[in-house]
Amino acid sequence: MGQAIGEYAGSGDTFPSAWVLSFSVWHSPLTRSNRNEGNAHMTKTTFYITPSGELVILESRTGKEIWRGMPEGVPVSKAIALPDTSDMMILLAYSHHPRRLFSNLIRMRPDGSIVWHAELPRGNDAYVDIEFREGSLSAWSWSGYKAVIDLDSGSIALKTFTK
Repeated sequence: MGQAIGEYAGSGDTFPSAWVLSFSVWHSPLTRSNRNEGNAHMTKTTFYITPSGELVILESRTGKEIWRGMPEGVPVSKAIALPDTSDMMILLAYSHHPRRLFSNLIRMRPDGSIVWHAELPRGNDAYVDIEFREGSLSAWSWSGYKAVIDLDSGSIALKTFTK
């Protein structure tokens, strides 16, 4: 078995690094303005992170690869599907970037295009974890801030020092 990289929700049991994590998201090819008008033409995609940090996005029905890679050449440490959109929140591994402290939280489309980089709480900082809960994206920074990120712009809506 490989080195453990995570645990099953609340169980304390770990899973090996050789396993691939997979997530599914429904997305609509419609524009943002009419996405919630009840169109039945939805496409299901699956995305996962390889052990090397590559993000792979597939069309679930056919298994056809839509996009594969490391956004901005940096391994992905976490990916979260955003509800009611085809976009994902991507946390890039800050320790693998030449500058180490950089805007490493991005909103990305399934084709690999980047919508925005999240604002950082401080100039020389990076995010270390993210969570999407009850319609809100929270991000924790290396310098000890918890930031609530605006999903439309990537700007900080609220920040709190936690250390």
